[in-house]
Amino acid sequence: MQIQQKRDRYDKDDSEYKHHNRKQQVVKIITNAISYGIFAETATLDRNQIPVDVYGLVNFQQKKDKIERPDFMFNLQEFIYQIIEIFHLFLIYNLIMVAVFKIFKTFS
Repeated sequence: MQIQQKRDRYDKDDSEYKHHNRKQQVVKIITNAISYGIFAETATLDRNQIPVDVYGLVNFQQKKDKIERPDFMFNLQEFIYQIIEIFHLFLIYNLIMVAVFKIFKTFS
C-alpha cells in the first residue's frame, strides 16, 4: 500500500508515477504468485452414499455422495519445481565444467 501512496502523489504523466506504478505491479504479481499457492485441479465424482473419514480436532465418519479426487493439473507446481531443480543442477554442472577446464588450461 505504501508504494501506491507514493505513486499517487505524482501526476500520471510524471516519470516518478510510472516508476512507482511499475514497482507496485511487481510487488502485486509476486504477492499474488506466493499467496495463491498450488493450483490443484480436482474432479468431483458422484457416488452413492459412502463413508468418509474426517480428521480434525475431533475425528468422525460422515457419509458423502460427492467425492473429489486429484485430476490432471493437481501436481503441476511440483512438476515445475522439479524442472527448475534439474535446470539448476545443469547450470551448476556447467559452471563446474568451465572451472575444471580453466584449471586444466592454466596448468597445461
